[in-house]
Amino acid sequence: MLRRSSGLLKQAQALSVGSFGKTPRLESANQSYWRVCSDSMSHCPFTPIRPQYVGVSLVEALVPAAKHAIPKLWALLGGSALIALGGERTIGMGTKPDGSVLFYAGLKTDDPAARKTLEEASGQAERVRWFHANFRGWSDLWEPLFMEAISMVWRPLLVCPTDQHWTPKPNVTLIGDAAHVMPPYAGEGVNMAMLDALVLSKFLLSEEAPGVAIAAYEAEMFSRMQSMTEDTMVNTEMFYAPDACERVVALFRSFVGGETVPPAREA
Repeated sequence: MLRRSSGLLKQAQALSVGSFGKTPRLESANQSYWRVCSDSMSHCPFTPIRPQYVGVSLVEALVPAAKHAIPKLWALLGGSALIALGGERTIGMGTKPDGSVLFYAGLKTDDPAARKTLEEASGQAERVRWFHANFRGWSDLWEPLFMEAISMVWRPLLVCPTDQHWTPKPNVTLIGDAAHVMPPYAGEGVNMAMLDALVLSKFLLSEEAPGVAIAAYEAEMFSRMQSMTEDTMVNTEMFYAPDACERVVALFRSFVGGETVPPAREA
């Protein structure tokens, strides 16, 4: 039986494993675990391990009826997706089935004023000024994104330690972002969450006791996520490097044997 848990874990992407005879009971919830625990880890119900800010934040926004709202960018997209890079900044965007465009404007920053001024921007003109102030040197081509977006949300990117570990509990575990939040620049977050669920389910079906299954799942997950998180952070550095365009293009060409990825420049 699958049902939502109550209390604080209602906000966590966690699985609580109980038993009705031989039938496991799984209680699940969403990916807000780290937001719930961010203010005070003393209130965190599962682990004191705290993810760290990677120095990059995303502005998530949606443009409805994009064909008419942002015609030049709609034509540039051609029904697909794109990412623009430069100056330790990125803009990634893609079309959705309903004709809207979802975009993420990423910036490498530790300045709280960037978030404050975005959240205080109350109209189109202020959002466009924010764009030019924080994406210096970028073309006016991107202005319509900030003019026509119906909502803009600031999302700081977090990462869990690559060597994280906790003592297994007999009837609760974490999967997905709650277990190993990381930036999106390897495209593996959803893949790893689904694999978490698959591995855990296999152990729950093959082991006699839920606690044994949880311990086996977590050992596999910790081992797998160490290298995956390391690779993700290499990519995150690359996307916000001074030579990001050169290196990201080389990365995609390397997938078809075109060339090797150049090493990071010395700071």
